[in-house]
Amino acid sequence: MRFSILIGGLLMAFVAAAAAAAPPDCVIGKYQAYTQTQKTWQGSVTQLVVEMAPEYEDVAKLYLENQLRSVERREIEVAFFAHAEPAKLRTQMPLNNWLSLSEADRQRIASENQRYAQLREQARAARSEPAHPDGNGLRDVMQTEVMQSPAYKKLMQRYLESMKAAEGIECAKA
Repeated sequence: MRFSILIGGLLMAFVAAAAAAAPPDCVIGKYQAYTQTQKTWQGSVTQLVVEMAPEYEDVAKLYLENQLRSVERREIEVAFFAHAEPAKLRTQMPLNNWLSLSEADRQRIASENQRYAQLREQARAARSEPAHPDGNGLRDVMQTEVMQSPAYKKLMQRYLESMKAAEGIECAKA
């Protein structure tokens, strides 16, 4: 008897949570506004680095590619769980905290999404490579020159405004 009451209570809580979830398309759209801001930011900062320190172009572009793949993986994760299991997404949190996935969650997505599996493999390969020989130099230039420049500060202001706009998107509960 107690077991059936417990199961009934859990089922009602699950149904209530599912009914209260925001529409998947809105959730995905909000997250894509966030990731588009990240992509624009990463591309703009890379362009600024190349303009200010062209000797670091190769490593800057390599880091950009890695960042864009990471953003794409997170987009796929959000889209997957927005449809398959909305409770996995912590949409009540700031956008950068929506995902807290286990390895099993990631394997589940990879088993159903070939692009995601490919991106995971690329990330594993990138992590296993030795550090780029110009990586420390790029970090130094970022701290001492790029981040101190008025152009960087302008980019940062636009980034923060775009992030605020993405966070402000409201997804009404279904």
